[in-house]
Formats: sequence, C-alpha cells, structure tokens
Amino acid sequence: MSEREERRFVEIPRESVRLMAESTGLELSDEVAALLAEDVCYRLREATQNSSQFMKHTKRRKLTVEDFNRALRWSSVEAVCGYGSQEALPLRLAREGELYFPEDREVNLVELALATNIPKGCAETAVRVHVSYLDGKGNLAPQGSVPSAVSSLTDDLLKYYQQVTRAVLGDDPQLMKIALQDLQTNSKIAALLPYFVYVVSGVKSVSHDLEQLHRLLQVARSLVRNPHLCLGPYVRSLVGSVLYCVLEPLAASINPLNDHWTLRDGAALLLSHIFWTHGDLVSGLYQQILLSLQKVLADPVRPLCSHYGAVVGLHALGWKVRTLAFPHRQSHKSSLVGWDAGAAVRAGPVPSCCPSESVNRVRPGGRRSRSGFSGRSSASQPFPRRKDESSGVTDSTRHSPAWWLRLYNLSLVLQQNSIQALPSSFKSVVTSSARK
Repeated sequence: MSEREERRFVEIPRESVRLMAESTGLELSDEVAALLAEDVCYRLREATQNSSQFMKHTKRRKLTVEDFNRALRWSSVEAVCGYGSQEALPLRLAREGELYFPEDREVNLVELALATNIPKGCAETAVRVHVSYLDGKGNLAPQGSVPSAVSSLTDDLLKYYQQVTRAVLGDDPQLMKIALQDLQTNSKIAALLPYFVYVVSGVKSVSHDLEQLHRLLQVARSLVRNPHLCLGPYVRSLVGSVLYCVLEPLAASINPLNDHWTLRDGAALLLSHIFWTHGDLVSGLYQQILLSLQKVLADPVRPLCSHYGAVVGLHALGWKVRTLAFPHRQSHKSSLVGWDAGAAVRAGPVPSCCPSESVNRVRPGGRRSRSGFSGRSSASQPFPRRKDESSGVTDSTRHSPAWWLRLYNLSLVLQQNSIQALPSSFKSVVTSSARK
C-alpha cells in the first residue's frame, strides 16, 4: 500500500539531472544527482500545487504558464520567460542522445526589414502628475466636487456642522458672530470644508433674500481666512458663488428699496481677497474671473446692476485690471448725457472698493453695512458725505450705480487722456481715486 502511494508521483530521473548539469559544464556523481533529483521533484510538486490554487481561484480548469509563474514568484523564485505563447512549442530530439530541445525558427532579416506590416512601437515614456490636497483624509475627487452624503462624518463633526449652520442662518446675531469667528480660527474642521462650501453654493437658491446672501458670504469669508484649511479643490466653487452675487441680477434687486449694491461691494472685495490669497492654487483662475467680468461689461443687454457688479469687481482687483474697462466705456456713453461735472465734483470721490481690512462703511440713513467686507469709512474720504443743497446731490445719489458708473467712466477717460483743463479740486478727486 505504501509503495503505491510513493509511485503516484512522477519523479525526474537522475540521468536528466546529470544531463542538465553537463549542459552547464558540471559533472555530477550518481549520489549527488539522486539527491538533486529528489529535491527537484519536491520543489516541482510544491510549485504545481500552488499554481493549481491560483487556477482554482480564477475558476478555471486549465493550468496556464502564468499560474505557474505566479507560484514561482510566491516562492521568491524568478519566473520562467518565453513560454507564455498560445501556440504549442515544437520540440526536437537530439541524435546524439535522448534529449529534447525547443526548435528555433530561422528568421530572414531582409524579409523582415522590407515587410509592410511594421509592428507598432511602444509609446514614448511620459509622466503624469495628479495633485491631491489633503483635507483631513485622502482626497482624490476632482476639483470643485461636493459630497453626496454626510455618512462619513463622525458624530461630533456632524453635531458641529448642524449647530454652525443653525447659528449662521438663525435669528441670533450674537450666536452667528461666535459661529463665524470659530469657523475662521478652528483647526479641526478640515473634514467639514466640502460641506460648508456646499452651503455657500446655496446663494443661487436664496437670491430673493439679501439677509441670507450676506450671511452666506460671511461663511465664505470665514473659510477663506482660516489659515488651517486648504481650499485648493474648492476655490472654483467659492469663486462661482461669489461671482453670482457680484454679477447676476438677483431677485431682490427688483425692489428698489433693497440695498443690493452693498452686497455686490462686499462680494467684489471677497472675490479680490480669494484671488490674491488662493489664486495660485488653481490654474486659469485669473482668466476665468476676468473673462466673466469682461463678458458682463461688454453685454449691453445686461441690467445696470450687473454692469455695476462688473465695474466694482474690476475696481477691487486693482487699477491694472481696471484698464480692461477702456474698450467698453462707449457702452456707458448714454449714462453720461446730461450729467453735470460740477455736481459730481461737489458730490465727492468714487467709492473705494480696493482690498483692505474689514471696516464697516456708513450707508445712507446712518446704518452700517451688514456685509463686513466694504471699504474705508466716510471719515477717510477727501470730501464729507453730506447733502449739497446747491446741486441737489445727497448720499443716496452718491451711492447710486448710475453716478458711480459716470464718474468711473470719466476717470478712465481722464487716465487715458489729459486732465490739465479741469479744476484742481476735480483733479485731486480723480487722481486720488486712481491711486486707491
């Protein structure tokens, strides 16, 4: 019974081992050849058993060369190369002895060189670069993507997210101020960044409510000013939401009593802050912003509020960017008809929209801006904001977009041409607004 079990396995004869050794220039004795034959048989059975496991895992019944090579790699042995062809390998018998060897087919190099079916060469070696910004965990999602669910958040983060959103969109201004301050300084909310960006993108659904728009812009401002957050993949989404508040004709702008001009001022300053602090994280952001502003400024069909937002946006990005408004000044020529330059001189300078620290600006009626992004206060202006009884220019006239566009248009013309023929007081107004 034991003899039959031993004879079940195929053994490599010692003569084969001796012939293989002689082919490499070695001579083996019978005892050494017998020991090597026994060890070779054991190693082959082990490799065959492992290769059959790979075959079963792939649900096949045919053992392939790749299965055997995987078994060899599993045992830290070099794979056998040159036997992976689908065609059978022809073997020839040597006349000198009982030895089989693979037959090498002769190749005509002339025919191969003149053949028309030239094989395709391999592609050139190239390097692909993918930048992934870590926001609490590995993030391989495309830029600007928003999460689909909050199931990946912990209970503490989910509770924090709910409390902050309720505080920002609630009725308690003191609680909203605390929540915004925490968003600006908290270093442990990196995992919540895409969710807050998604909340800011809701400006399109609340365009009828100026109060909600102001609060969403405050959330975006807090996220941008947080030094512990990496806004790389979310800069485009934030810029799109801010540009919507700057350029689009909001539903709240239908009512002339709604002060949507202050909202556009604050959004323009926030856009400038994002551009100068995070513009290097996104390629093409400069061209995207300028193209959006120029497209609105060159479209005469757009309403006045959209043109006002485009001009304010260009003004906030700096004087070099504002020179792009030169080709479009003719589109505002109709607003210059019947305009009294002396009234504009007595009215005061162009409202400042240059990027600066947050200072509350006095709005008409003694109220302060809710946006928190607006420019310098009235005390820093060269001319006091008061009613001029002789010209009829009031603070409301000075804040009107038509007045702003007229004076801004004239300042562009004066920068391009000469201002020598104007009064000295008006020269100081134009030059000071240009420097700012």
